[in-house]
Amino acid sequence: MGKSGTSAVRLLKSRGHEVHAFDDLKSSMPEDLSDVPLFSKELFSKELTPFSYEGVVASPGLPLDHWVLNQARERRIPILSELDLALLGYQGKVVAVTGTNGKSTTSSLVYHLLRQLGKQVAFGGNIGTALSELALSGLPDYLVLEISSYQAQGSFLIAPSVTVFCNFSPDHLDMHGTLEEYFRAKMRLVDQTLPDGHFITESHVLQRMKSQGCLYPKNTSVSDQLEASFYDKIRSFFHLKEPHNIKNAAQAILAVAALLNQKPEDMLPYLSSFVGLAHRCERVGSVGHTSVINDSKSTNVDSTLTALTAYSGNILLLIGGRPKKESMTPILDHIHKISRIVTFGEASGQVKKELSQIPIFEVSHMEDLPDFLARHPLTEDVLLLSPACASFDQFKNFEERGQRFKIIMQRLPGFIPISG
Repeated sequence: MGKSGTSAVRLLKSRGHEVHAFDDLKSSMPEDLSDVPLFSKELFSKELTPFSYEGVVASPGLPLDHWVLNQARERRIPILSELDLALLGYQGKVVAVTGTNGKSTTSSLVYHLLRQLGKQVAFGGNIGTALSELALSGLPDYLVLEISSYQAQGSFLIAPSVTVFCNFSPDHLDMHGTLEEYFRAKMRLVDQTLPDGHFITESHVLQRMKSQGCLYPKNTSVSDQLEASFYDKIRSFFHLKEPHNIKNAAQAILAVAALLNQKPEDMLPYLSSFVGLAHRCERVGSVGHTSVINDSKSTNVDSTLTALTAYSGNILLLIGGRPKKESMTPILDHIHKISRIVTFGEASGQVKKELSQIPIFEVSHMEDLPDFLARHPLTEDVLLLSPACASFDQFKNFEERGQRFKIIMQRLPGFIPISG
């Protein structure tokens, strides 16, 4: 009964269904849904028998072996994802974006380009408003959906006209178990692409697909095989010139051009008005000559490597949180530019063990950073929060972590916010 679940309940009620809610953790529903019964496993076993429903809607991230889903399978009750529920009967066109990193920026760019081109478009899925919430007021002709592996593996009805698989690297192994299972979850989205649809990806994703015997749409474009001159044109229009942002822009342009049957070059002028995302390599201010960067959205090692590649000069790297069962040693590839690491949270032990070749300092919480910097002043060119870990040990989500970081930075003597 998080954001997706409560939106699904509202949508079901609006369609005239009687709804029961299940959540292992929550004990109450939002005020506007106070008439909806809420059950945990224990409460259900006491009050309801048998388990008899016409369908079950599963929130993304729910383990596939969750007791509610097991009950549904035993009784051959259909299981829909929250996305499937929202898309029932939808006749418009979907651009679906997945990938380990870059999917938020890429999907935001697709949405931006379509709006600039005057299309009626909505944006949801794994970012922004839950799709069921959008469906309450009716879905427009075009949808841009950021799709996580959790959402992809449980969905059957997304049917994208264009699918973008930005890139792939280890992540969410705590949920999927193996790299192969994680990749298969992503491939569920590719498999749903319409027969005449388009597929945008990078070479390394296509190679993995071929090696695992995966099929891919006949209309496939490989973004890193574009001519260098096209990337030069993107740089001339795009103010976000970090390498990963240029890649994201190329994939977004290919997606919109394929969707609308237009030339990619026609999309270029609309890049200039895109401002970028909060918490993704977001420059929030400076202290003296040190730029302060909020990259809280980097919740895995590969994303942190992307951020490190984007900056030159000496970097103070702020890293920590809840680790994701992946090695942090690839960060040592940037040892020449990381002057020191400040680590916090559950990952501190792993950071100190695997990155010991770099000077490492530990604080218990990000809140302690101003006191630490008072004792060990900034001398670097960049102070980079790029945690390489999930936020759930100390924060509700990466947004809260990034927002808190920006507030903490305001306590530094001499801090000048970007707007100032």
